[in-house]
Amino acid sequence: MSASIRPIDISVLPSHDETPDVSDTSSSSSRSSTPPPLENPALNLQADNALPNDALLKRTTRQGKEWRAPSTMHTRSFWQRNWPQRLMSSAMMNQSHHTLKDGTRGPVPSFPLWRDPVFLLPTTLLTPALQQLSMSYGYEWPIHFAFVIYFASLVLFFMLSAHRFNKLGQKYGVFNETNRARDHIPDDSVDIMAGGILMYFFWRIGLLVYHCYDPSVVPSSNFSWTYVIRFQIWFLVNDLMFYCYHRATHEVDFLWKIHSLHHRAKAPTMAHAALAGHMQHLIEIIIIPSLSTYVVPLSFHEQWMLYLWLAHIETMGHSGIRIHGPNPNTWLACLPFGAELVIEDHDLHHRYGKSGKNYGKQTRFWDVMFGTCMEREEGGDCKARWI
Repeated sequence: MSASIRPIDISVLPSHDETPDVSDTSSSSSRSSTPPPLENPALNLQADNALPNDALLKRTTRQGKEWRAPSTMHTRSFWQRNWPQRLMSSAMMNQSHHTLKDGTRGPVPSFPLWRDPVFLLPTTLLTPALQQLSMSYGYEWPIHFAFVIYFASLVLFFMLSAHRFNKLGQKYGVFNETNRARDHIPDDSVDIMAGGILMYFFWRIGLLVYHCYDPSVVPSSNFSWTYVIRFQIWFLVNDLMFYCYHRATHEVDFLWKIHSLHHRAKAPTMAHAALAGHMQHLIEIIIIPSLSTYVVPLSFHEQWMLYLWLAHIETMGHSGIRIHGPNPNTWLACLPFGAELVIEDHDLHHRYGKSGKNYGKQTRFWDVMFGTCMEREEGGDCKARWI
């Protein structure tokens, strides 16, 4: 029987790891090869449950100052927010994720491998199926009409994903929730985060439609029998490019400027996937995926499906949801090598800031190969399961 989870008022309880990332300004040569161990006496349930509440609060308080950037957006109603804040509202997680807990939920649950594909397959194939139905009645979608429909479908997909992540987070909790509540969206970053989301929507769909779309091609004929294989290879190639770029931004000091804004979030939520500067957005939204598709050619509808699966994992990887569920994009290729990626991997990457490892965002394949994996702290004993 797991202990109960009770909220703590974080306005009077800063978390232990809210100190500034002192490694951010240090040179890469001065960093240790492994990140420092993170104290976690609050996870000692037997000891903590024997303490009076005041003592328990002291055990979970590590700093006397709130280091997080000011955030007030969540205190306003939807209609009191400006348009960038309203846009970000769809990516906000439930308030329970932003409340420190003083108990534990027990072992990290292993999420069945079939659960993510069951959500992703129908939601990503819905629009091609509608286009197929339209063409069966003799109507081809003009290119501008296709852009509008696929753009709206991407927005709907994100809304459904956000709703799903919120439900999962409420059910299973988030990692490190006894030490640090999830970060809110910083007031001074709302505009750039909203701009990043718009850039993602317009550029990802615009480039795909206006570069690859052919209104005369029937969607069902646009999927080859080799797609499952090329799907896995594309993600391995994409992750290798991302790994090299991502590791360089952490280990080469002047490149850190490209990536440092993203690491303002030590306990990110799905909204923080959009917390980045313009150069990072350009590299991650346009350059790396385009180069990956140049190496592994894909048709329009193959890219559409793949990009939605990619977006799903990029968002879920920042959610911090406390489950052990291997990335559905790559587990076929990675499970045999023990290189599957789970949510905790990227959560630890953010927790340790510039000195963190786990540079892959679709797999741990390259982290395993090049020795940059971090040991999982809560889900280290979890195993993937089918049911």
